[in-house]
Amino acid sequence: MKRKSKITEDLKHFLESQGIIHVATCGADCMPNVSPKGPLKIDGDTIYFLDLYSKKTRDNLRHNNKIAIEVVDAVNYRGYQLRGTAELIGKGTTFEKYKNIWRHQKNKLIVDRIVRAIQRGMPHDVSEKNLPHPQYLVKVTVSEVIDLVPRQESDHSPKSGRR
Repeated sequence: MKRKSKITEDLKHFLESQGIIHVATCGADCMPNVSPKGPLKIDGDTIYFLDLYSKKTRDNLRHNNKIAIEVVDAVNYRGYQLRGTAELIGKGTTFEKYKNIWRHQKNKLIVDRIVRAIQRGMPHDVSEKNLPHPQYLVKVTVSEVIDLVPRQESDHSPKSGRR
């Protein structure tokens, strides 16, 4: 029997359409850290992203591989939290594969931003061109998906966190 994926096709498309996810980790000091990331690839119940800036995320995951990802579309009142475990990948064919995908996505972002700016008659200084090179890939195995939209129970008290 094939195992049912926790990340449905609808959720996958939602995650990919948002562009930014917020990643929460916690290290040895027990202090939570939240950092914005760009999802690079979603494959079944696995999410990959390259971390460009946050040494804190890397340090936390080395100490504690538990991770939570939040993605919210405030305009359409929809959001999810995904919980799981993370693995850091700093070399090898998987790392190189995702670095190449990232380079392609980065170049597309630069071109798209410049075109939009020119069409609107705005300055087109592009911040993506200054992004540092990825040092490692984070592979997240999702074990739980939580719908963040509050639901109403029959007694009219709010119910959220539907799993």
